[in-house]
Amino acid sequence: KSKSTSCIDVLKVTAGKDIFYCVNLLGGGFITDVTKSAAESGKKIGAFSYIVAVIKLLRKLKNYEVRFLDRDSKVIFQSSKAVLISFNNNCKTGAAFKMAPNALINDGLFDVVILHDISLLEFFIGFLKLFSGKHIYCRGCEYFQTDYIKVETKPDMALMQDGELSGNSPFEVEILKNELTIALELNA
Repeated sequence: KSKSTSCIDVLKVTAGKDIFYCVNLLGGGFITDVTKSAAESGKKIGAFSYIVAVIKLLRKLKNYEVRFLDRDSKVIFQSSKAVLISFNNNCKTGAAFKMAPNALINDGLFDVVILHDISLLEFFIGFLKLFSGKHIYCRGCEYFQTDYIKVETKPDMALMQDGELSGNSPFEVEILKNELTIALELNA
C-alpha cells in the first residue's frame, strides 16, 4: 500500500455569531427534518433509517420563503415555497443519494440544490431520481454552482452540517479552496 495526500475544499458557514465548517453537506428544510427524525429513531437500522424518515415526513412538507443573494447582495434566487436547500461539496450524501451529481470536493465551488414550488407527487418522483442524480432535471429543482451565497428564510430554518444539527438562518456559505489536507492510503 502506498500513501498520498490530497487537498480538499471546506464549506465555511456563518450563521449569526456562529461559525462552523463542513466537508460534505450543509442542508436545511426537509433535509434537517429527516436528519432529526433519523437521529430520534437512534439510526438503529443504518442508512435505511433515513429512507424511513423520508417516507414518514413526506406528508409534512414545510414551505419556506427563501432568498439567495450573491456577494453584492443581488438576489439570484427566491421562492415562497422552498422545501429543501442543500449546499454540497461532494456528489453523494448519505449512503447512496446523488444530491449534487456534478459536485467535486476540490474544484473551489459548492453545488446548490433547491427544491421549491412542487407537489407531494413531484417531490416523491424527484426523491426516486435522487439515487441516479437525475432529480436536478425535474421541475422545481434549481441547481447551480458558486463559491459564496447568503441565504435568508421565513420562518427561520434549522441547519444540518455533515449530519449534525446546528445553526439557523439567516446564514452565509463560502468555499475555502484546498483548506484541508487528507491522507490517502492506496492499494497498489
